[in-house]
Amino acid sequence: MVGGMEKASSLLASILLAVASMAGPAHAQTIFGETGAQLCFERVQAGDPGRVGARQVCERALEDPRLTPRDRAATHVNLGILERRNGDPAAALSHYDIALRTLPGSAELWLNRGAALVSAGRPEEAVEDLTRAIELGLQRPERGYYNRALAHEALSDYASAYIDHQRALEAAPGFTPARRALTRFSRSDASGR
Repeated sequence: MVGGMEKASSLLASILLAVASMAGPAHAQTIFGETGAQLCFERVQAGDPGRVGARQVCERALEDPRLTPRDRAATHVNLGILERRNGDPAAALSHYDIALRTLPGSAELWLNRGAALVSAGRPEEAVEDLTRAIELGLQRPERGYYNRALAHEALSDYASAYIDHQRALEAAPGFTPARRALTRFSRSDASGR
């Protein structure tokens, strides 16, 4: 059993949380074991808005010298999610950038960073990050397409936004945010005129 837990803690966990916001979903990073990092993850997974309590739990977790580099990076992702929920995309981006040093191949991390860039009013950069997330193979690609569509909309590129909302629905036909978003489009938007 212990060997299984050790093996599990060395793996970057899958997405366990999707929180809808204006810029789209965020995904908590799983931490294994009985640590402050696990408590941080649980607070984020439970939808804690990240005010004082959850942030303090996560910040204390980063002080734990036992954290593996992946768990430390995942804790930064969780702090980034909390910061974004609190309306501070700049602080979220700072945490995501720290996590990227350890997890540059994490599609979900690029997704979270791209969503924060949309929130920060930096849609051109968001399109790049979200494209990278999609290319790396998101577990739920509809979230990448949806967020990238929001970035395209912010750039007034309605044809690309329409296409990405459609791709989101192709990936997950029941994905309500994309279905709702498509109701905002006219035929001229879809054709790029």
